[in-house]
Amino acid sequence: KITYRINNGDTVEILTSSNQTPKADWLNIVVSTKARNKIKQSLNEEMQHRAELGKELLERRAKNRKIELEEAVLMKLINKAGYKYANEFFADMADEKIDAGKFLSTYTEEINSRTEGPKVSAGNSRYSATKKQTQKAMCWLLAKNQSTDLAISSPNAAPQSMETTCLASSVLTGQ
Repeated sequence: KITYRINNGDTVEILTSSNQTPKADWLNIVVSTKARNKIKQSLNEEMQHRAELGKELLERRAKNRKIELEEAVLMKLINKAGYKYANEFFADMADEKIDAGKFLSTYTEEINSRTEGPKVSAGNSRYSATKKQTQKAMCWLLAKNQSTDLAISSPNAAPQSMETTCLASSVLTGQ
């Protein structure tokens, strides 16, 4: 039994196997610092290997879907999923605790919400533009008194009027 405390004079038979790897619960049993450090080192190497496999899996799935992964967005979603370290996330992906397809769907939604510009409505027309472009266009139309049916909406905000923004902008810039 592995938890048995060895005494002087005890005879011990050591069985070895090329397939055996250290387990995390061995850290609760081991007594010496040297043995504890070797077990931790082996566990960390195994985690690193699984993380590399998980990252490779995600990159292959992303490539198949023609998705280019951005490191910043990836890290944001990993943190949002509750992981302190990316290696833990990728190791779980390699162990199939996380579905790569579902994660890529979430990733795509995040990218789309970041890149989709606000929508400007003027009558029956809809245009997509950056916030700055939208504000300039709205302020120009407001200055020309053509603001009767203008509205702005963003994927991350409720529809709002631009009159206040334009007034503040003209006061600040003198235009």
